[in-house]
Amino acid sequence: MPAPRRRCYSAPVFGPVLAARRSRRAGSVSALGLVTLVAGCPDDGDEGDGDDDGSLACVDVDPDGCAELYPPSWDRVYTDTLVNKCATGGLSCHGSADAEGAALGGLFFAEPSAAHALLLEDRGEESYVIPGDPDCSLLVIRLATDDPIRRMPPGSTLQDGEICSVAKWIAQGAMP
Repeated sequence: MPAPRRRCYSAPVFGPVLAARRSRRAGSVSALGLVTLVAGCPDDGDEGDGDDDGSLACVDVDPDGCAELYPPSWDRVYTDTLVNKCATGGLSCHGSADAEGAALGGLFFAEPSAAHALLLEDRGEESYVIPGDPDCSLLVIRLATDDPIRRMPPGSTLQDGEICSVAKWIAQGAMP
């Protein structure tokens, strides 16, 4: 599978899980791992491709340098994060096929094997999980962004260790 094209985004992304993007146009990095993406695309050779549309960008995560909250396995990602934070309690946006979040993006966490299949479905640049590539997996991007409109779950922020566990699971191949 070819590497996904890095999308452009002009808002900052925060968190100790994130590491510096190596680019002429990337911003500076603080001790906490703040990554500031400036308006426009990083220097990836595809200048002028018109994707400065506000779509979410790949982020640089450091799964080897973060502290996981729980062991990065599918069972723990599913039960501790996806079901606990996205499918039950609070807004329960992804609890069933007819829930609001499922209706908007087709993603629901009612059953582990079906949820895994949905996460790994090839959706091109909009793939929720790209095994081995947490940077461009929409799941990590949406969990890690500091943009309150795009961050999941809405109205709250996951612990850095939780995001780390999800990123490590993806980096290790996102096996069921």
